[in-house]
This record gives sequence, structure tokens and C-alpha cells, in this order.
Amino acid sequence: MNSKLAHIEILGNESDLKEWDDFVSTSPQGTIFAKSWWLRCVCDENFIIVLFRDDGEIICGLPMQFNKKKILKFSIMPKYTQTLGPIFKPFENFGEYRKRSIEIAALSEILSYISNLQYIKTNCHYTFSNILPFHWNGYNSNVRYTYVIDDLSNLNNIFINITPKYRNKILKAENLGVRIIESDDIDLFLNTIGKSLPKDIFSKSFSIIKKINNVCELHNSRKIYLAIDPKGFVHSGLFIIYDSKCAYNLIQGGDKELRKSGANILAMWHSIKEMSKNSKIYDFEGSMLENIEIVFRSFGAIQKPFYSVTRNTVENYFFDILKIYAKIFFIK
Repeated sequence: MNSKLAHIEILGNESDLKEWDDFVSTSPQGTIFAKSWWLRCVCDENFIIVLFRDDGEIICGLPMQFNKKKILKFSIMPKYTQTLGPIFKPFENFGEYRKRSIEIAALSEILSYISNLQYIKTNCHYTFSNILPFHWNGYNSNVRYTYVIDDLSNLNNIFINITPKYRNKILKAENLGVRIIESDDIDLFLNTIGKSLPKDIFSKSFSIIKKINNVCELHNSRKIYLAIDPKGFVHSGLFIIYDSKCAYNLIQGGDKELRKSGANILAMWHSIKEMSKNSKIYDFEGSMLENIEIVFRSFGAIQKPFYSVTRNTVENYFFDILKIYAKIFFIK
């Protein structure tokens, strides 16, 4: 890395982001959540991408939802966005020392640039583990988990790895005549999942889910699956987003009164089979809730830990302001 040619560059909503999208497509940490069209959707166009370039080449990028309220500047994770950054170029044929040295140098520069934000939270992709620069810059970290089927090429093998209990749930739903259909009816989907979500939470999510649906439809990046029985009752709904790399089980829910049918398990299995035609990986999106985690684990998915890092200097920020005012008005 040539330190004389290395520099920070800031991209925003008005920037030409084709180079960034191409970079995301090639990065091991690059996901659909970091693509410019997703950021424009979930961030209401209020985002920045902090790049570290060396000799013109993008080495690392950190996409961030950027917010400003009065004197506070902060960045939080957008809704329905699993991970964002940092995102690095592929380090093919790099030795461990060189790889880690580049990660530390690039990320340290980026974190120094955004040190004026009073609050920052971002989730790192599970392929990135070198969070030392975050700790050295005053960040705290938590480990979260997702569950992943990392090879969709052999469906027979995937089915064998599903626990017997959940294979029986799939067969039960099929024997009841439940069928899985693909739908574009976002209102029917929302009505279905709304039956399993608290109304106060669901009502706040209604508009953003519709917005995500519209933009994903434009980019041919979403599927809606509904589980319907012979009487026409919709048992479960599943909203999948995907690209050539990975499919994500973004939103799922159903009718609590019909839960014993196994339709939700059948819908997941159907989505895995369908996504094997488009993507290499299936990400269940994980959960820290015990009753949900067991479902994903039962599909034979691999547990993937990832880091959530946070830096909060709000209290220190206001304390510094008070000290300044004290000096002005009370100290002679």
C-alpha cells in the first residue's frame, strides 16, 4: 500500500455509485444491503459511503445511514438491514500479516474521519472479524448470530440435514394440501404476517416494507411466497430478497391460529428450493430469540457469528459543551 497515494473519499446520494456497486459485488463482505439502490430506499437517501482508496483503487468502504438532529450527528443501522460494513476488496493470495495490516490501516483512517459523529452503530458481515481498529477507537462490540446454508447446489443433501421433526412438519403440511404460491400481492402478505406481530410494532413497519417491496421489484430482487390450504386460508407469508450471491429470509409471519399446520416450515423449504436457482447461499437472517433460533438450526444451517460495533460519546459531547459555556459565562 502506497501511503502517499492513499486517501479518504466520501460518496453520497448524488454521487455516481456504479463503481461502488461493482466493488460490492466482488467483495466477500459485499451484500445486497450495501448496494446503492438499497441504501437509497432504507436510508431515505440520507447516507454516506466513506471510502479508503490507494492509488485510485477502493480498498475499503463503510456505508452509513447519516442523520443530523440539531447539534447531534449520528449513524444507526437502517431498518431491515442485516449488515453494512466495513467492506473490503478481496485479499486473494495475501499473507495473513499483509491482509491484517491493510485492514487496520484502511479502517483506522475511516474511523478517524467519522470520529466527529456522537453516536455510531454498524453491523459487520460474518466474513469480517478484525474489529481491533474499532476497539482502539473507542467502540464497544457485541456478538450476534445468523444461520446460513452456504451451498444451495445439492438440495437432497440440504433436505437430509433437516431434523426429522422438521421434515415431518413439511410432510404434514403437504398432506394437508397446503401449497406454496408466488405472489405480488404485498397487501395480502402484510395482512398475513400482521396476524403474528404486535399491532403497535407492525403499524410502524407497514410503509417501509412496502417501500422495500417496490424497489426490490424494480431490481428483480424479491420473492413473496404464501402458504395456502385447500379452503383458501393463508397460513404463512415469506418475503425473500436475493442476488446472485445470497438469498435472505427477510420477513416471515403467519396466522397464529393455523400455526400447527407446519405451513411456515414448508414455505421456508420451498423458498430454499426456489432460491437455489438464483443464489449460492441462503441466509435465515438469524435471531437472538430462543424460540426462533431453533427453527433455523433445525434446517441444518450453519451458525455464523458477526460483530455489532457501537460508539457512543453523546454524554461526553454535552459535557464538553457545558464546560465551554462555563468558561465563557462563569470563569473570569
